[in-house]
This record gives sequence, structure tokens and C-alpha cells, in this order.
Amino acid sequence: MRPERGPLGDEFLLDSSVVFLNHGSFGSCPIPVWQSYHSWQLRMELQPVEFFAEKVEPLLVWALEELARFVGAGADRMAFVTNATVACNMLAGGWPAEPGDEVLGNDHEYGACERAWRYHCGRRGLTYRQARLTPGPDCARDLVEQASDRTRILFLSHLTSPSALVLPVAEIASLARARGIVTIVDGAHAPGQLDLDIASLGVDAYFGNLHKWLNTPKGTAFLWVDPRHALQPLVAGWGWDGFDEPEKFSDWHQRWGTRDLAAFLAVPAALDYHREKLTPAVRRSCRELVEYFLQAMGTGAYPTPEWHAQLGTARLPPDTDCDALKKELLHRHGIEIPVFRFLESPCVRLSVQAYNSRAQVDYLLEVLGHRKNKC
Repeated sequence: MRPERGPLGDEFLLDSSVVFLNHGSFGSCPIPVWQSYHSWQLRMELQPVEFFAEKVEPLLVWALEELARFVGAGADRMAFVTNATVACNMLAGGWPAEPGDEVLGNDHEYGACERAWRYHCGRRGLTYRQARLTPGPDCARDLVEQASDRTRILFLSHLTSPSALVLPVAEIASLARARGIVTIVDGAHAPGQLDLDIASLGVDAYFGNLHKWLNTPKGTAFLWVDPRHALQPLVAGWGWDGFDEPEKFSDWHQRWGTRDLAAFLAVPAALDYHREKLTPAVRRSCRELVEYFLQAMGTGAYPTPEWHAQLGTARLPPDTDCDALKKELLHRHGIEIPVFRFLESPCVRLSVQAYNSRAQVDYLLEVLGHRKNKC
């Protein structure tokens, strides 16, 4: 018998027969947010010409301003995009750079974004190099010291995907700025999981998914660029009219022609849900459940609990067949959770949202423990 879900289990559109411990991959949409999304889709379809020609622009401004207040950034330098990978491509393809310049990433970055940098760097005559990232009190200084004389851009995640580390972004950005290096941050997991105030981080560009921890419909993210920098558009359409900066940042980077904009307009509903139901106390209890899991596993790599949030990665025995274990967990035990290799070690990553429970984590630990004892 499957363990019971958490207190908000009935408010999310998840199959109750699955022990869903993988919120971090794609998120999950609460019923009120899903209803808002479909109401906007219906409004769009009832009178498409009026919606796209007259109604949608001020509605997008409203939704973007609501989001800007939540993440602590200026709406005039923000645009809605569909996901973090798209935002990363926009930056890698349009950020000012000269042939021979270097972009410095690190060995904890998300594979799709790393591929985006490698692709655009190769096309533009730039170099992408991977630094070593080591969590701990010297993490920021150690990372920036690996920059070379050719490094112009430092790219890193606010909260890493495979290792689930909350990085000291403000400290890293400050050290990079002292060396004349701009900092571009992948915040795919940050909105809704971390208390964001982008303006205080001192970074040059920031993007984040909203469909993960802010629980918006899929295909909802944002891009922000500091006013000191220009960014050439990845897609040129009605918003582009020459190479001078537009009056509105979103003209260049948000007007991509006809597409389903309903997910963006559901963002204010997701913000309302987050404030009402996913309170700081609720999110703190989720973090504590992750810490409970990590302590039980005994193989996490976090110097202190502040280095993780509602995600936690633990190492598995070195002879673990990751694909086989993932299939066994899902098809035999009904547990949805990522199992993968990271830096040559088999790992399992737990994501905890308010629909999860201590009983579900205990069930996972029991299954993993029984399997380990059989080895």
C-alpha cells in the first residue's frame, strides 16, 4: 500500500498511485493555477483577433510586473520566455563578445545549458571552459580564481540541478566584477524555492523557470538583463526594428509571433497560490524533510544545511545500475525519482514539495535500504 501524501496532496494534478518525489524536474500545477491557465486559453480562443491585437500586450505587462515584484527585479528589463534552456540560448547567442573571449562554466551545470554555451561559443569563435566547483567556505573565491585573462563571462546556477547546491551567487558575482567579468546566472530552480531579490545579487543577467517551484503551467520562465548591457534578440519579429536598443526590453525578447500566451498570464494566479499555500513555514518543513533524507542516507555532499533547499542529492553504492534502479523504483514500488550518474558517482535526487509527506520519504528510504542490504 502506498504511503499517504502530504497536506496539499489533493490540490495538485498528480496521479495518487505514484509516490511523486521528483517535483524538481518539471514541477506540478495546482488545480487553481491550472484553472486560471485554461480560462486564459478559452478567452484567447473566443476572439483570437481581439485577444492578440488589442488585449494581450497590457495583460502581459501586468503579469510581468507582478512577477518582477516577486523576484526583486525591474520589469522594464524582463521578458517572458518558455524555459531556462531558451533563455540560456538567448544569452549565449546575443551577449556582446569578441572572438577569443572565454566563457567559464563549472562541472555542476545543467547539461542543456552547457550544450547551449558550447554551441554558440563554437559558432561565434568563443571558448567555453569548465571549472571545478567545490562547496564550502572557499567556494566563491576558488571558482573565480579559475578564471583566465580571457574570461569575460562567468556562468553558473543559483541552485545546481544534479548536485542540488545553493551557490553563494552574490559573493561570486562581487569577486567576478572586481576582475571585470560579467556573471550570468541560471536560476532554473530558484523562483518559488529560494527567496529571490535579483537586484541585490549584483549579477549581470538572470533567468529562471516558473513551472518548477512556482508551479505555473509548463513552458513558463523569465529572462532579466541588467540595464547596463545590451542583448541582441535570438528571434527577430515585430518587436525588432534595427540594432538600437528598444524602448521596451520585452519588444525584442518576448514578441515571438503567435503562440499560446495563456501560461504567462496564469503567473499571477501561481503567485497568489504560492503566497497563500506555500508559506515560508511550509517551505521550511520541506527543507527539513530533505535534510532528514540526507542524514538517513549519509552520503550527501553539503557542508551545512544552508547549501540545499527543497532538493537534495545523495550518492548510491558505486556498483549501482542507475537505469535499472530507476525502473525498479517506478514499476515495482511506484516511486518517481531521478537516479543518475554525476561526477562518476551513482546518485538519487529527492525533491520535496508540500504535497509530499514524511511517510513517502520513509518509504523511499525503506526501499533503498532493503535493496542495499541485498547487495
